[in-house]
Amino acid sequence: MHISMAFLNEGDEVLIPNPGYPTYSSGAKLVGATISTYDLLEENGWRIDVKALSQRDLSRVKLMWVNYPHMPTGTSAFLEDLTALVSLAKKYQFLLVNDNPYSLI
Repeated sequence: MHISMAFLNEGDEVLIPNPGYPTYSSGAKLVGATISTYDLLEENGWRIDVKALSQRDLSRVKLMWVNYPHMPTGTSAFLEDLTALVSLAKKYQFLLVNDNPYSLI
């Protein structure tokens, strides 16, 4: 929530995983940001489809949430996915945030 409050303004677009942690949407709603979800599909191993994401209009995105290990699926990050996401974030100048909810386990 605090990251959303610090980096998002009303009308900014935020990318949120589906399924994902509900607080990402709640924080975005509090500041009046526009929520845009990206689907994590079981048939894709719950991985981010970076190719499909890169074909979307990302020009209004200010922040993208990812979390690994992913909650609720438990999926681990893949280096090639993270590398591609960093490239997208640089290209479109948005903040890429990895929430690491299980780092102490």
